[in-house]
Amino acid sequence: FNSGHYTFHIDSNFIHISGSSYANKKWLSSHKNESSSDMVSIFPENTALAYHISSSDIDSWKKSSLAHIKIIQSTSQNPEEDLYKKLDFDPEKVMDLIDDEIGILELERETNRDSKKICILKVKDIGNTLSFFNQLTEKIAKHRKDSIYLEPYSKNEIRYLPLNNFPETFLGELADGFRDCFYINYKNFLIFSNNLMELKQFISSINNENTWGKSLYMNNFLQHINHSANFSLFVNIPRAKNI
Repeated sequence: FNSGHYTFHIDSNFIHISGSSYANKKWLSSHKNESSSDMVSIFPENTALAYHISSSDIDSWKKSSLAHIKIIQSTSQNPEEDLYKKLDFDPEKVMDLIDDEIGILELERETNRDSKKICILKVKDIGNTLSFFNQLTEKIAKHRKDSIYLEPYSKNEIRYLPLNNFPETFLGELADGFRDCFYINYKNFLIFSNNLMELKQFISSINNENTWGKSLYMNNFLQHINHSANFSLFVNIPRAKNI
């Protein structure tokens, strides 16, 4: 908010800040095109805080984001860096799978130390995406001479990706906090979580229609948002009190 032009609106239920940023971060300022908000409707009701990224020309954002991440990673230590080299892992390959939406959620906490995070990627082809990640988990298991964790759940399959802070490798510091990384697909969305039970609860929320898209209260909120925004931060204040 240090550089840009914004409008500020407040009424009895909502605080709404919207406008254009001229921030120096190229990965942020590269958002210039129409956006999509299909993903927001499946956010679970216990979402406390959500970042939503979308663009009809998301490829230009991907390039800027990866360039930004390379600068950050060059000055930091990643405990998995040697493993990534041995696996010939390239974050660009993950970016190539993404369609036009990314969501990073923090769920309501019971304590201020109990971090529960979700990362959602809307992908171009769910078959190719699952094949890529399944092969990645198999490569890691083979390298570590370990078994693969998988669990059938709600017509799909949960897998464990044993890489510390994996989403951060291609989304940067916005997606930190994934010490553990479980994933499952729902339609054309690939969903990561740092907590196995929360991932199961996320899928249950969709199946039981406990989502923003099915909530009268949240639908009222969503009518107030700027649907053309390419980068949005949503905060459900009562659920965010421990964050």
